[in-house]
Amino acid sequence: MSYVLVNRFNEIVHTCDSESLKEAKNYFIGIKKMDGERFDSLWRVMNRKEYDTILGNKPLSVGTPYQWWEEDKKEYDDALSGNDGLG
Repeated sequence: MSYVLVNRFNEIVHTCDSESLKEAKNYFIGIKKMDGERFDSLWRVMNRKEYDTILGNKPLSVGTPYQWWEEDKKEYDDALSGNDGLG
């Protein structure tokens, strides 16, 4: 069966074929070189079918994503108009 390693943004970062979920999780823990408790706080392991059913169609982020270009535009406009406080 195919298993996936999922980050906090619901993105698949790695896959493997394994006989069981426990075996797949141990494989991913070995790749990440961290203890199980720390691993569980950062990653999720699930079979590919489960991922496709539960998370496959959900957006990556909840709420409004940060729009850095709006902040950059304001800073650039301020600099061009002399309102940036730099002289």
